[in-house]
Amino acid sequence: MRILFARGVLPIGLLWLAPAVRAQIAVTVSSLVIDDRKAGEAVHPGDRATLAVNTVDGALCTPGVGGRSGGNNVKNLSSVSRTATGGSASWRWQVPLNEKVPVTWTITVSCLKGGTSGRDKTSLSVIGP
Repeated sequence: MRILFARGVLPIGLLWLAPAVRAQIAVTVSSLVIDDRKAGEAVHPGDRATLAVNTVDGALCTPGVGGRSGGNNVKNLSSVSRTATGGSASWRWQVPLNEKVPVTWTITVSCLKGGTSGRDKTSLSVIGP
């Protein structure tokens, strides 16, 4: 009699265990608004922006910004974690006045709860004054 073992499945006595599949939580960028208008319109240094995400209640969410000429630190946005309340979290910040334009930021929000995580991203194009 031959016993064949499936790749990635470990026999333990009479119990067969498959490797754990890492669960993910849902994270969705629900809005990106610039001075009370949609982000698809012109964005300038000095404009105020609000980013909102939907996720599971109680998740700890942190945004990060890529593509900036001055690194990824945007005051009141990058590395400012928020705990989702009622399934949502949001951030409000000002586009830096000294931002070199034109530039497109990639904003990624990562959320974590109970050992599971998820992320979503959006982009924001900043043009001249």
